[in-house]
Amino acid sequence: MSWKELAVSELNPVEIFFDTTFNNFVFRFRYLIIIVCTLMAAYASVRSTEVQGLSTMEQFFELDHIVS
Repeated sequence: MSWKELAVSELNPVEIFFDTTFNNFVFRFRYLIIIVCTLMAAYASVRSTEVQGLSTMEQFFELDHIVS
């Protein structure tokens, strides 16, 4: 029994998943993940430049309301 097999036998199922399945998926699709994250960041950056403050004061009550 090699040290790798011994180490894997001591891992619980969650650790085995993240050590093998998840890492293999991320390694296989790493370039696609980088492209998608870059596109999402670019889209969020462009949309954030369109955020503006209010051009007029918001009217919560009528002008003749008792509170005002």
